[in-house]
Amino acid sequence: MFPILLMSIMPALFGGTPDASPSNLVAQLGSARYAERESAAKKLLELGPDALNALRDARESKDAEVRTRANALLDKIESSLVIRPTMVRLDFDDQPIQEVVKTLADRGGLPLQLANEYHPMWKGVKLTLKDDRPVPFWDALDRLRKAGELSFNTNISIQNGLGPARTGVQLFKANVQGGFPQPICNSGPFRVSFGGADHNRSINFDNQQNQAQNQLMPQAMMPRRVIGGRVVEQGNGDPNSHRALVTDNFSFRIQVLAEPRLIVAQNGQLKLIEATDNAGHSLIPPGASNGNVVRHAAYYGYNPGNTTLQLAGQLTYPEHPGNTIKTLRGSVPVTVSSRKLDPVVITLKDAEGKTFRAGESTVIIHKANKPNPNPGQQGLFIDLTLRTAGAPRQNMGNNNFGFQQQQQQTVNPQTQIELLDAQGKAVNWYVQSSSGPPSDWRVGICIMPQGGNNNVQPAELRFFELVRGETEAAFEFHDIPLP
Repeated sequence: MFPILLMSIMPALFGGTPDASPSNLVAQLGSARYAERESAAKKLLELGPDALNALRDARESKDAEVRTRANALLDKIESSLVIRPTMVRLDFDDQPIQEVVKTLADRGGLPLQLANEYHPMWKGVKLTLKDDRPVPFWDALDRLRKAGELSFNTNISIQNGLGPARTGVQLFKANVQGGFPQPICNSGPFRVSFGGADHNRSINFDNQQNQAQNQLMPQAMMPRRVIGGRVVEQGNGDPNSHRALVTDNFSFRIQVLAEPRLIVAQNGQLKLIEATDNAGHSLIPPGASNGNVVRHAAYYGYNPGNTTLQLAGQLTYPEHPGNTIKTLRGSVPVTVSSRKLDPVVITLKDAEGKTFRAGESTVIIHKANKPNPNPGQQGLFIDLTLRTAGAPRQNMGNNNFGFQQQQQQTVNPQTQIELLDAQGKAVNWYVQSSSGPPSDWRVGICIMPQGGNNNVQPAELRFFELVRGETEAAFEFHDIPLP
């Protein structure tokens, strides 16, 4: 008895290991001993989401070391969480479809809605969906879709209650038809679908066109075979021969769809790891590195959320092809962003000329609820500056589709700002003007008329910081008909 009692009181008497609760570990981030600071940081990182509240409180610490380490740990933990799939429980036993959809939306914290949910067509429709363990959101949605014979649309504005509309997923009754099912691959928080494949082959004997192209080459190549814009075969070099240009283009299209809580932007070239037909031929272009140039990228306008990328990749068509693409495997590097859960709430009545901190970001209100400065335009106007700790910048190389502009749009104001009236109802607005870099962005906001009322006055502005993470949306498809 005595040895056990002595062991229990020794840490208290001689300064043994303190309580490893998040708050105590955060306090140790300011320890005078470097080893203790490092040990506390490691343990907080291991705690992951359980350490978030204590770390958020530590951002207001008077100790600069604690603040710096807490912010760094917050970034690491939140970035690791944002790239994980949302897990939901499936424990529905013969329940009405409306209840199933609403419960899944609540459990995942995601905007999910049944179209025309009070329509008589849903009366009596009940579903059974069960699993012993939580499943990723896209897997749960696929099971719901199959059980209820549903289809869905994404990037739909969904209004739940009085709060602001959110971009989400809307389910509707599908027209069940036969045919080849669309190849789908669920990967973490992403759903990658195969949109199709295109094969075009042509031969051109236009001497003027071909000679003009050959002026750039020291020796004529007759005939030439071009795959995806690259010469892969040379001719015999006879200058009297016709310069036949044979072009063979074979490409595929995919769509990367992120969970509705995420904003997604491409962060590098689409990578092909394996591409073969059922006859054993490689479909990867000769001499290609482990990546293909992106043909298309999603457009990012002022939308509350952008969850989709439309991409195309290049393949090579075999001389003696099989019947199917047996395997197509690769990935798309992406950056995802999502709102943090703790916005700064600004009461607009007394906000003019004031500065508000939101984590590592700053909101400056220059004007609030003033008449629209543009002649002939009604509604109120808010002028503010958003300062953030550096928006991400990627270099896409030879990408002519404005990727850097799209990347900037991942921090657009409608992603990070909500306006509410005095009753807590969402107020619609649009960006009238903007200037400056993403790190110091001056924005002019115009309030839209609501139900014919041109003088709607926002009472509250909520600003959400974004958490970002980098990952890859992997895909793998099999047995696709070869065009």
